[in-house]
Amino acid sequence: MRSIYHGGIAALTLLRAMADESNAGSGGGALTIEAAVASLDDDNPDHWTQAGLPKVEVIQQLTGQTEGVNRETIDAFGRSRKVDGADDQQQASAGEQNEPGDLLGSTVKVCWPGEQTFDGEQEAVGLVVKVAEDGTLNVKALAPNGGADQTITGLVSAEDHDQIGDDDPAKNLPWWDYL
Repeated sequence: MRSIYHGGIAALTLLRAMADESNAGSGGGALTIEAAVASLDDDNPDHWTQAGLPKVEVIQQLTGQTEGVNRETIDAFGRSRKVDGADDQQQASAGEQNEPGDLLGSTVKVCWPGEQTFDGEQEAVGLVVKVAEDGTLNVKALAPNGGADQTITGLVSAEDHDQIGDDDPAKNLPWWDYL
């Protein structure tokens, strides 16, 4: 499931970037913001902040523009890299899970209970933008069908959500899980 989500995000980003480049005309070779974000090298620490987010200065350099190229516009594309450098698949196969504090900048799955949906779906990919002291996450959920992205605060893990009693109103709130 994890590789499907990651592969889907990468393919969508590449297709959007290709469409933007083909519609850009002769812009002197500068990339669109989305194409610049997609082109970042995960292995190049000069491209990333310590939190695993794309550096604004690098995107500005790749696009050749500073106006409108800021943290908010860059984060809208949901690109990040693992801060700790660990391979998710190796950890999952070894039966290990990250601690919530290690998840900043990571990609997770956000799930909605019962009949609730986000952009017509009960699951969406999200980028962890904050880890609270109590272990809950703030996640920027990427709209799966092209709608508006949402930042959801106070998400508990799937494991913690399973422990909530059925009569507790918190049972009706979204939760996060590993991809």
